[in-house]
Amino acid sequence: MLPIDPPLTRGASPEWRHERVASGPEIEALRSDPDDHSVQTDLARSLLERDPENLWAMAVLARGAESDFEALVMLREAVRVGLRLWASALDGSNTAPDWAANLDARVFTGLVRLYGLALMDIGFAAEAPECLAFLLRLDPADQEGATAAFADAGLVAPASAMRM
Repeated sequence: MLPIDPPLTRGASPEWRHERVASGPEIEALRSDPDDHSVQTDLARSLLERDPENLWAMAVLARGAESDFEALVMLREAVRVGLRLWASALDGSNTAPDWAANLDARVFTGLVRLYGLALMDIGFAAEAPECLAFLLRLDPADQEGATAAFADAGLVAPASAMRM
């Protein structure tokens, strides 16, 4: 289980969100200047006004946070939302996506990875292995490179996560 309190309630399936994460005029604007973080931040805020559960927008705002703690809080909230949105796929009541191929799922798993790394950075290293174990349960082949990312940050994969 991911180190998030309070326990999450079961939410709606995210299938209806297909292509909402990376399509439309907002993405075209980002492509015009992908290095301008102020443009990304403005677009993320605009997206969150229309869709308060847009994981991509939450990730952008966490990236632009003024402190590590602020980024951790934003990432934690994004992971909470993602867990609720993907609840039916995570608990087996709905068909799980290919976690490495589905764009919306990749945003979610990327947020879990960033959250785990942020936990390590801010001094909660004991909780970070839970994030890695969660990611490896979703993607046992580790196509997204979570193990390498956590190893680069100084965490060795927990043995329980490696036994699938």
